[in-house]
Amino acid sequence: MKCVAYVSPMVPPEWITAHGLAPSWQQLRTVRRDRDGGTVRGVCPYAAAVLATATAESGAAALVLTTTCDQMRYAAAMVERGRSLPVFLMHVPATWQTSAARQLYRDELLRLGRFLVQIGGAVPGAETLARVARRYEAVRRQVVERRAVLGAREFALAVAEVRGFIDEGGTNVRAAITPARNISIPTRIASEGPSLALRVSIGRLSCRNNKSGNESPRSKVRSPACSETAQTPSAGIPLALLGGPLLADDHGILDTIESLGGRIVLDATESGERTLPGPLDEARLAQDPLDALVDAYFGSIPDVFRRPNTAMYDWLGRELPSRGVRGIVFRRYLWCDLWHAELQSLREASPVPVLDLDAAGDEQSSANRTLARLEAFLEMLSGASSLGKRPSSIRREDDGAAGGCRDDACLLRFDHRP
Repeated sequence: MKCVAYVSPMVPPEWITAHGLAPSWQQLRTVRRDRDGGTVRGVCPYAAAVLATATAESGAAALVLTTTCDQMRYAAAMVERGRSLPVFLMHVPATWQTSAARQLYRDELLRLGRFLVQIGGAVPGAETLARVARRYEAVRRQVVERRAVLGAREFALAVAEVRGFIDEGGTNVRAAITPARNISIPTRIASEGPSLALRVSIGRLSCRNNKSGNESPRSKVRSPACSETAQTPSAGIPLALLGGPLLADDHGILDTIESLGGRIVLDATESGERTLPGPLDEARLAQDPLDALVDAYFGSIPDVFRRPNTAMYDWLGRELPSRGVRGIVFRRYLWCDLWHAELQSLREASPVPVLDLDAAGDEQSSANRTLARLEAFLEMLSGASSLGKRPSSIRREDDGAAGGCRDDACLLRFDHRP
């Protein structure tokens, strides 16, 4: 089965699967100067990783990128210019409140479908698409139900699983989830029926595991931070991790936070649960399954690129208090203008303190700097808790004054952006 690599949550893997191809959600490694020749100034580490790894030797039949940021537009142009791999640039409107924007997204899915047929896929019937969509939604629901009993890294890997290829057998996640020992090889969700394979790669747009059951030499390498079995998250200061997508190397920040006495209870990164699609409308799915996918993805996913981006703040306004979040770790890549521009608005609207962590990808001092800032942030939160009061950076919704605010007043303001 041919594999189609993609890196944006706005691309429905159901649509690729229904065309008889295998979607492969990519987790790429950091591009480093000593190993890969470094990055181009002005290119964010994530886009640099796409550029460094989009090769014909990857085993992928094609790469799908989106217009959700200028960095991905640049990456698509460079890959197409090099002709190393067929690339499809899917236009995703930033505006979302009009029927014209919704129709444009639907038209882009149809255009993507024609591209998939050109590389060897088959046009799916309505029944096939509906069946695939229900299969994916069932697995997503089961993974989310397991969130409370998984560590941050294990849950991140489980979320990656539901963005990959799901076979006809589906899965039953009520059984224990066995975490990946190394996310460059297929992992499995233990189930009573056929298991679900994770097609995620480090360092390459790799789909070779779709071709045979043989593991590549890279798959023998294990991450020392991964445990042998899934464990219930330990107690710690509840935090939210917010920002763009994480590179494979970046998952170490989840372990670092836990080792310092924190606990990620809300993964609001682009590769986390924030960008999982909304529930499918069963009536619409039966009548027009493609329309149901448009609603679940374009009509439901809150993200920073959207205008207005009030949906992201609405989502945070619901999830932060429901998870008991006491601090936000705001992680952004250097040269990511979208997330950098959002920082001040988030600080003004947030009911909890916000820690800004910028990441350059290949900076040697980055790890130590991140560790020191996380330590200070968690010590501050721990000290505020021991004093029995909220940190002074919390703002009141009623008058905007800093200081101790009432629980029912610590709400996100939604009028920060026109």
